[in-house]
Amino acid sequence: MAGEPLTASDDNPATAVVLEIARGLHEAGTPSDSLEAALGRLAGALQLNLNAMVHPTAITAAIGRPGEQSVTILRLDPGAVNLDRLARLNQIVDQLCAGTISPHTALIQVRAVLASARPFPSAVVALSYGASASAVAVLLGGGWAELATAAVIGTVVGVVAGPIAGQPNRRPLFEVIASAIAALIALIAGRFVPALSTYTTIAAGLAILLPGLNLTTAIGELATRNLVSGTARLGGVFATLISLTAGVALGTALGQILGGRVSLADPTALPDWILLPVILVAAFGFGVNLNGRLADMRWIVPFVALAVGVTRLTEPLEPEAAAFVSALALGLGGAGAARIFRLPAEVLILPGLIVLVPGVIGYQSLLKLLQDDVQSGVTFFFNALLTAVLLVAGLLFAQILTPRQR
Repeated sequence: MAGEPLTASDDNPATAVVLEIARGLHEAGTPSDSLEAALGRLAGALQLNLNAMVHPTAITAAIGRPGEQSVTILRLDPGAVNLDRLARLNQIVDQLCAGTISPHTALIQVRAVLASARPFPSAVVALSYGASASAVAVLLGGGWAELATAAVIGTVVGVVAGPIAGQPNRRPLFEVIASAIAALIALIAGRFVPALSTYTTIAAGLAILLPGLNLTTAIGELATRNLVSGTARLGGVFATLISLTAGVALGTALGQILGGRVSLADPTALPDWILLPVILVAAFGFGVNLNGRLADMRWIVPFVALAVGVTRLTEPLEPEAAAFVSALALGLGGAGAARIFRLPAEVLILPGLIVLVPGVIGYQSLLKLLQDDVQSGVTFFFNALLTAVLLVAGLLFAQILTPRQR
């Protein structure tokens, strides 16, 4: 539940702007460790004695000397990534730390950012779901049938997302409903296209909903010893995967009743020339879903291209080494580009990181368990965790090699 503007603190603009920035960065999907670091840097610049504890669903901020503290608790929903807000809020933080704007001016700017609407209308958002799904279908080795069917699934899920995911009382059912629809469409399509790979199509169609990015974020928080936040976020990942798997089971049952069929055929991969349009389509889909602006495509496209290119180049390596090298390359590229675009490296890296995160692997683990293939399910599960750990290791190593640019 998003909080209202903190007007009670307006008598002290420095305190108010810190709390508003904390809320804004949290709602924009900033990991707990990064948010606590940003708040500490900001409090130091504003000469505030601040102790902050950030969780995926709350922020506790104690301002003042021990024994004389004023404590504020913000109850918040887990934030979805919003590239536009992350970039704009981090810019305000940098200006405050540099002393180029006053806390009062910054407070006005922050509230304007938080009041701004999504960059794209709901119809474009729905199309972005379909674009992301079609791109992921190709990246998973799917052919034309998987690409087309996944695009239909993604678009339908995007249409459903508005009226369901946008309502607090309906939101808990969104993953179940979306995955049931995905499975139903895939099975009906499989009745007419026998060579369609059912589970590849479903995984691609649900690509935007798979919690691979949250899994990687949770592992990163655990690695930086934000144990409560990391554990809580990891619990959210498991809840999402279970909801998606339950929905697929429901949709599969309904599809079979209606005459659909499950095909375990191996998809036929498309030729390499398809990668260029796939990169552009993926950049559009990921950019819109991450709430980037059209102007942001100038850096979203290169980083999606970098992630896809590195993924292909590291195919001869063992999966563990490939994950580490890919994340390292993305982290180094983000650090370098941060100096060019004057944006936080994290904002630049996120669109490319979606290509690397192990959401599909985690989803496949539960599908294998659903098919009573316990051994394969457990193997996929540990592969997903290992991939997430090595991605985080690669990003952390990149941070060591490239000192933070502010």
